[in-house]
Amino acid sequence: MPPVNGIRCQTNAKPARTGTVAALFCAVASLAVAAAALQRLGAEYAAIRFGEMSPPQQIERLAAGPPPMPGSLRGTRLLLEGCDRALRGPLAAVQSAARRTAVGKNCGAIAGQVLATAPTLGLAHLIVAEVALAQQDHAVFEAALIRANRAAAQEGWLAQRRFDLAAPGCAALSPKARRVLQADARVLVTTHSGRLLLAQHYQRVAALRPLLAEVTQAAPVAAQRSFLGALRRDGAMP
Repeated sequence: MPPVNGIRCQTNAKPARTGTVAALFCAVASLAVAAAALQRLGAEYAAIRFGEMSPPQQIERLAAGPPPMPGSLRGTRLLLEGCDRALRGPLAAVQSAARRTAVGKNCGAIAGQVLATAPTLGLAHLIVAEVALAQQDHAVFEAALIRANRAAAQEGWLAQRRFDLAAPGCAALSPKARRVLQADARVLVTTHSGRLLLAQHYQRVAALRPLLAEVTQAAPVAAQRSFLGALRRDGAMP
């Protein structure tokens, strides 16, 4: 089109249309990012609220379905700790079979999601072991117990939970799983609380006594004396 009053008219609208499409794309992308951020924030808040619940409330929540998965380590630990209490805490034994099955299924799903992105988190492997033990899946239980030890071999609080979980059935463990139990006992014998736990299991589980005798005999003299004192207090020896 020829100039009008010295001004050339714009007949091709493509640049304006392209700018509009780009602006629309940016707006949609911004909304998607904001929605994802809100979803993550909601999952974090839900995990914190879950951690503040009482044990019966946590069991009720876990039986209803897996809570949203948080992105932070803190939120993840809150969910896993709740699963640990629900699966073998004082209230676990008094739940109905259907409730225990639902909790085990949902906690297994939580642990699976965690391990998909954090395969070295020992607590998640421990939850898998707990679920497998409740389901009487011995092969999965042993494999998860071994992985839990490899992921956090020197963390005393996890060693205590692994030992507490596996010790009652030590007679049925494979040699490889028994070595995990023995390794955890070596960690536990170095602390006062760990020696108290070992003494309790020494008294309760006869099949465990040779393993504990071997571990304690190799421990420092002070640890041996402390362990023997705990045995006397528990009435396991004169």
